[in-house]
Amino acid sequence: MVMRAVTVSRFDGPDAVEITEHPRPEPGPGQVRIKVAAAALNPVDAAMRSGVFGGQERIGLGFDVAGTVDAVGPGAAWSTGDRVIALATGHHKPLGTHADHVVLGGSTLAPAPATLDDRHAATLPLNTTTAAQSLRLLALAPGQSLLVTGAAGGVGAHTVELAHRQGLKVTGLDSAAHED
Repeated sequence: MVMRAVTVSRFDGPDAVEITEHPRPEPGPGQVRIKVAAAALNPVDAAMRSGVFGGQERIGLGFDVAGTVDAVGPGAAWSTGDRVIALATGHHKPLGTHADHVVLGGSTLAPAPATLDDRHAATLPLNTTTAAQSLRLLALAPGQSLLVTGAAGGVGAHTVELAHRQGLKVTGLDSAAHED
């Protein structure tokens, strides 16, 4: 089986992006294959495309994914048909989430929120992980105050919500254009 993926084989502007064909990957032990329904586009994808992180001959783009498990490797705790979200880490992977299918370790997946469609669910993994890591590094106790600059942005909005859930007193700061 052949599938399509978004890759770059040279570093440059948007014209460096290619749609390439690859064998559909098969999951190994502890892995699952996801049929991609949606994959977010993040600033890091543009950085990858332009060569900020260097890399090998061909690099796959995409970090966030929402989709359905369509194959399960031995020992993976997921079932075919499960709707999931995941974060594909690493800057030098031959295939990213901007593809028809992606294989990831089963431990990197989470159930997709039932209240979100795939387009919106695909925006969660990288932004939420970044927000959670930032809050963990701050190690604030409930009742302490936190100012979140860029509160309407992808990471900022998740930081506001997670901080509020941790019992922090949150103040969000952003431009007047994002007041609503």
